[in-house]
Amino acid sequence: MDIINLSNLQEGKTYIGFIYLKNINIRTTKNNSQYIEITLTDGKNDITGRYFDVEKNEGIEWFKNIKDKFVCIEISIEKYNSQTNAKIIRFFWNAEKPENISDTFTHKSMDDSKAEEYIIKLKHLISQINDDNIRKICSYIFLEKYYNAFIVFPASKFNHHSGKYGLLEHSINIALEALAIKKIYEYIYDLDEDLLVAGALLQDIGKIEEYLTDEHYFAEKTELYALKGHITRSNEIFIEAAITLNIDYKIPKLQVLSNIILSHHGKLEYGSPTLPASPEAILIAKLDNLDASLKGAIETIKKMPESEKFTKSLPHLDNCILLNPNLYRGSNPKTDGANILF
Repeated sequence: MDIINLSNLQEGKTYIGFIYLKNINIRTTKNNSQYIEITLTDGKNDITGRYFDVEKNEGIEWFKNIKDKFVCIEISIEKYNSQTNAKIIRFFWNAEKPENISDTFTHKSMDDSKAEEYIIKLKHLISQINDDNIRKICSYIFLEKYYNAFIVFPASKFNHHSGKYGLLEHSINIALEALAIKKIYEYIYDLDEDLLVAGALLQDIGKIEEYLTDEHYFAEKTELYALKGHITRSNEIFIEAAITLNIDYKIPKLQVLSNIILSHHGKLEYGSPTLPASPEAILIAKLDNLDASLKGAIETIKKMPESEKFTKSLPHLDNCILLNPNLYRGSNPKTDGANILF
């Protein structure tokens, strides 16, 4: 039995197959009975599944220990609060899992060939850094000590660039975007290219300790998330590298780089311990938000069933409600009033 393909589910139909249990939450109905809400994923698409027969079958406590597992289930597809959801009918706990299911199921932010391109871009960007101190620090962090983790790590649990290669993708995107914008503003100010590249790469490096990943690159938060956060840890990694390389991290240019790292969320209320103190820091903070928001929006609409017109309100995108792109990109356009958007 194969993995259930979540991309083409039809309302009212029933499906049986293997699926991955990504997140599990205990909920309570209006009648005060408990049920399980599970994020089901096939590696590319997610759907919310609800199991209401838990109290008379497995029991609530039992479900707390089955997250991050493949299971065989039977689901029926239905609408709930205008969203497509899966009602879990039953679990087949003893079903034999196909041998290759774990090998073919890996949560990725981009495919392997694109990741290889990004790794080449990473090495090229670092080699082009003119400042000796900054180039040595970036080479040590990204091409030596943390290389194996950095190139495969997710950038978030689920909001943006989640899955394998996510952190690499997010960091390189910001660097390339910063260099492109630098050229636009050259007629009035020469933004420091070394600070832009290093700042883009270093700002999220602490995420390799803020999260843990399973074998399929789904991320879970560690204690560091609550105790310190990746922003502070990113700056510590930068300072530790400088000390290891006998570089004085207190020289002015490296202090500006430190500010870029510490201020990259842009506002104190967004978790940055300080505010941007240079044009380069302002740009990196804006691009961090831009790349995360745009990638998050794209990932969300790519997972939308064709039958749905809108997403639910998205907290990670300032509660935006996104349109299904089929409504404005010419897929099966309608001419009646049902297709009026505004």
